Amino acid sequence: MKKVVSFMLAVVAIVCLMSCGGNSKSESNTTSADKMQREEDNINLEDGKAECDNSNTDEGEMVAGVLKKGNWAYCNPTDPMTDEVVNSALCMSNESQTICDRRTHLQLYLSHLPSGSNAVFVQISDGVLRQDKLPMIYFRFDGGVVDTLAVMANGAKSHLIPNERKANDIINNLKKSKKCAIKVEAQDGGTATFTFNTEGLEWNY
Repeated sequence: MKKVVSFMLAVVAIVCLMSCGGNSKSESNTTSADKMQREEDNINLEDGKAECDNSNTDEGEMVAGVLKKGNWAYCNPTDPMTDEVVNSALCMSNESQTICDRRTHLQLYLSHLPSGSNAVFVQISDGVLRQDKLPMIYFRFDGGVVDTLAVMANGAKSHLIPNERKANDIINNLKKSKKCAIKVEAQDGGTATFTFNTEGLEWNY
């Protein structure tokens, strides 16, 4: 699983570059540190407003193999050695939060693996997520009940949901939801909650 996730993280770099910062929103009181972090996330600020335009057509916009469509970006890379395809989708958090004293957005990834299974994981660009044996993650869809799940650390910046049934449950909720809140645990004992606009997910795996 770690090998697959590592492969996905390589793909993620392309997705992040092409996704124009996902569905990130501007924030009224933007600090200098936050501006620097947003630049690292490929979001250029001008007068406190993000330049990214999410008003794509129904067909979406294809750039360098990445389809940016609404709130989601899609990528379907093929392994040149095996011809296996990994289908992936990315949604970026609306805001940045503090993880271990560093500002970062949270990236939500879905992947359909060559084995036929689905995987769900989150990743930050800065800071360190909790690394001990039982970190937790919290999901809330459209103001409903909070679902608490155990996750597996995959490096300092990524948490993977190892239970495939739970991953499928999350994907089903994402397909039906308009908004989602996700709380993650940081290595320093803190937590951070991020919101996402999730409407429009196309995922038929």
